[in-house]
Amino acid sequence: MGVRKAVLLRVLALLLLLLGMMGLAAAAYPQFGGQCILGTTPVYPYKQVSADSAVGGSTEYASLTASSNTFISLGYPTHDYDTVLKYSALPSLPGDANSDIQVSIQQLVEQVSDKVEQIRQLNFLEEVPVQTISRQQYSQNLRQELAAIPQSSWELNDVTLNALHLLSEGTSLNDNDILGSIYESLVLAYYDASDGTITYIEDEATESDLESILAHELTHAVTDQNFPSAYKFLSTSLTDVNSAVRSLFEGDAQTVEDLYDHSNRTHSLLLPSLPSLSFSTELLQQEDNPKGLALFDSFPYEEGVNFISSLSKKNGWSAVNQAYLNPPESTEQVIHPEKYPREGPIEVTVPNRASDEWHILGENRLGELGLFAMFYNQDMADLAPLRGGRTYSSPLSSGWGGDELVVYKSTNGQFGYIWVVEMDTLKDTREFLAAYEKLLGHLGARQEEGLWQLGEDFLKVQRSGERVIIVRAPSPQAVAQLWPSPSITVVSPNGGENWRTGTTQSITWTSDGLSGQVRIDLSQDGGTTWKTIIPSTPNDGNQPWRVTGKVSTEARIRMVSATDRAVLDASDANLSIELPTITVVSPNGGDNWEIGTTQNITWTSDGLSGKVKIELSRDGGTTWRTIISSLNDGNQAWKATGPAITQARIRVVSVADGAVFDVSDANFTIARP
Repeated sequence: MGVRKAVLLRVLALLLLLLGMMGLAAAAYPQFGGQCILGTTPVYPYKQVSADSAVGGSTEYASLTASSNTFISLGYPTHDYDTVLKYSALPSLPGDANSDIQVSIQQLVEQVSDKVEQIRQLNFLEEVPVQTISRQQYSQNLRQELAAIPQSSWELNDVTLNALHLLSEGTSLNDNDILGSIYESLVLAYYDASDGTITYIEDEATESDLESILAHELTHAVTDQNFPSAYKFLSTSLTDVNSAVRSLFEGDAQTVEDLYDHSNRTHSLLLPSLPSLSFSTELLQQEDNPKGLALFDSFPYEEGVNFISSLSKKNGWSAVNQAYLNPPESTEQVIHPEKYPREGPIEVTVPNRASDEWHILGENRLGELGLFAMFYNQDMADLAPLRGGRTYSSPLSSGWGGDELVVYKSTNGQFGYIWVVEMDTLKDTREFLAAYEKLLGHLGARQEEGLWQLGEDFLKVQRSGERVIIVRAPSPQAVAQLWPSPSITVVSPNGGENWRTGTTQSITWTSDGLSGQVRIDLSQDGGTTWKTIIPSTPNDGNQPWRVTGKVSTEARIRMVSATDRAVLDASDANLSIELPTITVVSPNGGDNWEIGTTQNITWTSDGLSGKVKIELSRDGGTTWRTIISSLNDGNQAWKATGPAITQARIRVVSVADGAVFDVSDANFTIARP
């Protein structure tokens, strides 16, 4: 039973991967887009319960130990259930405890459904339609659906797997009808979340497997009925988020199936009218699929059970139910349950490089699972033991923070892609970059003049802060078209400007192919020496700067990439940095102000902000006394005071910078009335 069922589940989930990776599952193959493809038999009624009772579950726990064949449905090692899930006493089956019981399909479905309800602590809300079709009809349906998949969809899948080095360049999943020849004979049954039905292919089943299949598929049905919004996530594709959501669904169903099998050791229910299933795995073995590709199949089951186990430790089935209302956003959250739900994926934006020659075919997030599968396929990562099962965690992939893959197709039918991977820390980034370049070496790639050549393709691999940018195209020229060498250009100041100290000016620039922060430097000797004035600022093209430093007629500004110091640009010519000016307008010499009269002291300024102070000298400018502190508005009334003098002068001084001032050009008189 274990080997046959393992092969079945493997190829079924593999089809989900192949048809769904780039947003294809729902459109290209509807019955595979939102379902687990196992289940069986006829329509039967269920008890009605309030939807409000769906989230809850007991907080009392009873220890449960799994049987030795806990993972037999996938052929994986025993999973040691240290999870404690409480469920009610299961119904006794009629007959001798040491003998098998023959029942009809109708009876089997009813009895398995009752036990699933009690294990899962959820009740069905409505009837679950169960239909049967012939193997011939299923084969016909399958081939029609495969034939309807657009060529562009196959191309997207091929390039995506090529980016993970799971599919060789020039190889297509659509070659030689591989999928049709495998799947037409291996599918037993499936649950379709789009209409809530279970479809059973009537000429393929085994007596010993059918109960487990029903327990698994009926778990999908009961959770779908109680949490329909969660199943809508599967209406798109098997992207990273869909792999995460499927892990919740399949981990839940696998856990219930394992608990069901454990509770059912005393006897099994047999269907005497159904033939045994006997088929070989020759077709699958002949294809020699890359081992990393199989991980996309097994992940939702293995890591899904780990995820359910982690949730249930917090609050039993209630915590699992809550996850259906807030499903995991990434495979990272499934692999590392401690990050769920607080740490979501980093949003990575890739510049649009579409042109007359290249158009975007599609885009996707490959996730931590994608990174792990890529390294696992090259024997650089391995599945680690976890509570009797296995986990998909590796130092090379566990620092994943976010990623985005954008696939391009040229007018002459060639393909390329830009894949930007952002890691959590700079250390993670450096480790990932080193591992990726080592992987390229394993594949026989060679590096020359900044590019890697792998087969007929060329790759550009570079780090920018916590990001690694991978660009692949059929020629060096195509790589440059998709990702030009990063550049930065100073726009202002670019020569000839006059900036006064104390004023705020805008430093502006443009960049191409450059991500991360930038640094801004100042030279006051025509570019011979430089001093950093802004150590780090976002590469957004604009940075205000309050002009400081000594006066110079040979100043220049330089922009430098914070992550690649070879990427820089400076002002084309010198600019002037000057002190701001103040000019006394009145009194400016020869004025006659009588004591007791109110006079207006006026001035102009250029590039000066802040307050000014007004000072009076009665000895022709030898000594000064402050008479007023004023806003720098150019006008201040003052009531002239004695004693009478003929050598008075006014001085207006910047409060912020005492070096900026002006004095009346000549003496004026303060006279008695």
